[in-house]
Amino acid sequence: MLVFRFETPLLIRKRVKRATKNLQERLHNLCWDYAGGQKTLAEFLRAVGNCVRWKQ
Repeated sequence: MLVFRFETPLLIRKRVKRATKNLQERLHNLCWDYAGGQKTLAEFLRAVGNCVRWKQ
């Protein structure tokens, strides 16, 4: 994600946590597997449920 700084007209990258990046990549790969027919709906939903961690 890019953020524009008003003090100096520079585009800087916003820091992204490694855990967030890994989760995004896993979910992206699962979606591709499901769309490509490599996973059934039940397998896809089970895998998504295992990837997502609920915050309390």
